[in-house]
Amino acid sequence: MVSPVKVLSIITALAASVLAAPSAEPFKYPSDGFHRGKSFALKPGDIDVALDAEARDLASRGLAKRSVGVQSSCPGGPLYAGYFRTWRDVAGKPGNPPVKMSDMPVGTNIALVFGNPDDAGFWPVLRDSYVPALHAKGMKVIRSIFIDDILALTPPADGNYVPLAQALYQDKVAQWGLDGLDIDMEKSLTTAQVTLAAGVIQALSKIIGRSGTQPGSLLIYDTNQYVHTLAQKIAPYVDYVLLQAYGTTTSVLQSAWNGYAPYYSSCQFLVGVSFWEEFASYDWGDTHSPFITSNAANFARWNPTGGKKGGMFTYAIDRDWKAVGDNTLTVPTYEYSNQLIPLNKASST
Repeated sequence: MVSPVKVLSIITALAASVLAAPSAEPFKYPSDGFHRGKSFALKPGDIDVALDAEARDLASRGLAKRSVGVQSSCPGGPLYAGYFRTWRDVAGKPGNPPVKMSDMPVGTNIALVFGNPDDAGFWPVLRDSYVPALHAKGMKVIRSIFIDDILALTPPADGNYVPLAQALYQDKVAQWGLDGLDIDMEKSLTTAQVTLAAGVIQALSKIIGRSGTQPGSLLIYDTNQYVHTLAQKIAPYVDYVLLQAYGTTTSVLQSAWNGYAPYYSSCQFLVGVSFWEEFASYDWGDTHSPFITSNAANFARWNPTGGKKGGMFTYAIDRDWKAVGDNTLTVPTYEYSNQLIPLNKASST
């Protein structure tokens, strides 16, 4: 979750290229841009052909294609989500201050478990205590994993990804009583890796998410990259795409959204900021004081041109709020979240 989203000038140039007429020549993203140098050829009709294939798959499950592009309103209004780092929870590290994930503030819609499997003491407490408490506050509790957990799987010789998806769901979600899975994608992929990841995610969508068998569950894709080939392939199967736009500006959000718009509804698009992490070697600058002029507040107010966003999220919500350079470990006050939640909601009006 902490890989850099690069400078505005690069992204502005990138957006201008993407919005130009499609060309049969391969388009090369800048090596230090969102997409990190992945190349592909975008030809007229490619998007339509891909979406038609996906529509046939969805129709075979009795599902309609979702609307894509900017939307004038989003059912339920914009969401607020937060990534909680398990290694700072007292259940995972008994020597920590009494920080508990279950204390995440009311008004949060999605509580994302960003965790270290080695924090063995945390997981039973999550299942038995925190999940019921967070559900009582109206939150979905979602496990976040890196794309590496999928890339480590052996591609099925017969093309059947369902057993892999079932095993992943059982290991990461079901045994802990969680509401779904968030897949963190922050790297370049080979063609074979895209095929593997897309196959597993599509199979997961038969279990969790809007087209899955588990009611009320979510399947989320989060990334620090511009629209990737993988993001295109899995668009019909995931509920939300979360953009780690740490340290950027609202103009970057618009440029990034323009790339996602052919594949996703703006109601699926959530933009993210980061709190100051203890002993960090960088400052994203997202949560500087005063709140009202902070990057976080600007993101809460932002909407894509002509429509509404799906919401916003914060990373390291267990550090809400710490000034830059404050490396002390204390119980979070959630003073930023308690202001971001109503400001984010107000952006829907």
